[in-house]
Amino acid sequence: MTEAKKDEVKKEKSNVKKRCTGVEKSSKLTILAKENTKRGASAERFKGYFEKKPKTVQEALDAGLTMGDIHYDIIHGFISVEGTKVEEYAPSPRGPRTGGTAKKEAAKKGAAEVPATPGASNF
Repeated sequence: MTEAKKDEVKKEKSNVKKRCTGVEKSSKLTILAKENTKRGASAERFKGYFEKKPKTVQEALDAGLTMGDIHYDIIHGFISVEGTKVEEYAPSPRGPRTGGTAKKEAAKKGAAEVPATPGASNF
């Protein structure tokens, strides 16, 4: 693969995010990871999978994991949970910020209120 093609693939991947749906507390949980590769506080929580051997999402939560940990671990293949689905999506682009800052600056100067959207009217 050429460098240009690698850059193109990398750029496409950077615009794709993943999310996990369908996680129920009563769902069956299977641990796929063979070892703890995490660091810091998440590594401490991750130990709960190996020490407590949870069979359901609720048991994992009781072992000290968070729902955020569980979603992350499903998306990254550390665990699987029955009935869940991992979806790829393109995040919506952020538009320009409007409102807050312009209004604050106008208030400081004692000017009339600035419209939140450029070109919009206050009437």
